[in-house]
Amino acid sequence: MTSETSTSLTQSQWAAGLRAKVDQWLAAHPLPTIEDAAALQRAMAEVQGGAFASFVQEQAPRLIAEREAAHRDPAQNDAAQDGNAGQGEDGELLPPLLIWITDEPGMIAAAAMIAPDAPQLIAAPREVFDPWMTEQPDWGCAHHVEHIGEFKAIDAPEVKHIEHVPNDLSGQWFEHRVGVAFGEDAGYETRHLWRWLADEFELIQPGYGGSLVY
Repeated sequence: MTSETSTSLTQSQWAAGLRAKVDQWLAAHPLPTIEDAAALQRAMAEVQGGAFASFVQEQAPRLIAEREAAHRDPAQNDAAQDGNAGQGEDGELLPPLLIWITDEPGMIAAAAMIAPDAPQLIAAPREVFDPWMTEQPDWGCAHHVEHIGEFKAIDAPEVKHIEHVPNDLSGQWFEHRVGVAFGEDAGYETRHLWRWLADEFELIQPGYGGSLVY
């Protein structure tokens, strides 16, 4: 791997550095518990949490097994050719970190779902994770795999061009981007259309636009 795509840190060091950045962000952005969050924020957090739980239960075991196999035979996997790939402080091979790249509702959900001492799970806001990847790049995912869950507000003029959307565009509209990345240019994502109306958060169009594989 080139220095542009691979950090010189061990996995344990890389994880500790990212956790420190997340802790700094949390100190500067105090978050409510999921029970105390505003209604829309709580609804988004519940959706984010459900998506992450599905990832951990349904997709992560396969990705972990594949990464561990690659680390046992580095010649078969570019990401594992870095001498520090998947290593702990004592040089032992570790399962890949599962990094939940998310937004504020996702971080609220993560606080309720992930134990502070969970060794392989880290939730990180996008605004923290992207600079960390620039500082200590792991684009080949030698140390980690990513679950991506982010909401983005979208305007009604954008919504009306989406198939199977109701004629009534009342309410607030959101795109929920959900994805997985497990290597450089390796992953997939999909988008779901949600509406907040009359204190209800409703999934209007799952998987609109199809899935993106990269």
